Amino acid sequence: IGYKAFGGCSDITEITIPESVTSIGIDAFSDVSEDFKIYGAEGSYTQKYADDNNLKFEIISESDLSDSVIGDINDDGIVSAADFVRLVQYILNSEIQINLKNSDMNSDGKIDSTDVVEHKKLLCVSAQTNSEDDPVENPKKTDWESLYRNKLNDYYSYSKPWNIKYTLCDINSDGIPELVVSVFSSFAESRCDIYTIYDGELSYLGPFGSWGYCGCDKENGIIRSSVTHSGTYMDEYCKIESGKAVKLIEYKYCLLYENETTNIYYEIDGEEVSSDEYNSKDSEYSNRYNISKLEGENELSVDISSLTW
Repeated sequence: IGYKAFGGCSDITEITIPESVTSIGIDAFSDVSEDFKIYGAEGSYTQKYADDNNLKFEIISESDLSDSVIGDINDDGIVSAADFVRLVQYILNSEIQINLKNSDMNSDGKIDSTDVVEHKKLLCVSAQTNSEDDPVENPKKTDWESLYRNKLNDYYSYSKPWNIKYTLCDINSDGIPELVVSVFSSFAESRCDIYTIYDGELSYLGPFGSWGYCGCDKENGIIRSSVTHSGTYMDEYCKIESGKAVKLIEYKYCLLYENETTNIYYEIDGEEVSSDEYNSKDSEYSNRYNISKLEGENELSVDISSLTW
């Protein structure tokens, strides 16, 4: 749930948030009704958020939170290739968060490779049904390679195309990789351009980071952009949603030189804060997400079809 997602929605009096939600942005429920109440699972991230932000919270049972959808591994309400990818990730790393109830495809009380096989069968049946009745585009069938290849051709028009490299990385685990283009140039121009595919179309998420790289957490679909320049440090966390980079939080500090003294100015989402508030929020996000370096590694001359991701 992004920054100020429901801010100012005074007509909303209640909301039910499933246990699968593990990130709620600053002021997500600012200026709501005095009677506003959040319903959620006991011990969930949502309950802690409500307590920390003095919001009314009422515990409800897991069965009341949502109807069980077998095969909906990532708890987004639909069964898709993204669920298959998440299930495979869990088999390889049990720390990956999944809906265990929806993941037990054969109802044997265990989550293992047999569930992966059953999930694949379910996807095949769904794809066949969709093609016969109400055709729905399978995201894996999107010709994303051609879309990305055309975009890479645009970078040849730069004055120094040899300073540009790219890579593929499935940041949001939807089965289609994002295109990451690193522009290694002067400080003012150096950046990491990231593109995604949404509804079969190319979508530009924006420039991130500096010196041609940024960071990401593929498990949670997070992009971290850090920039340092002339005494100012800026950090921003974004989440890929519906073909856009939705900002979760932005914070920065500046070194101000006045009368031969150095003062430090701290800011979160455009508002001045204390150093303790800044450090607390910085630690919260650093601990919440497992950020790894993301940058282009291949020359523009390398064809996209030859890459693994």
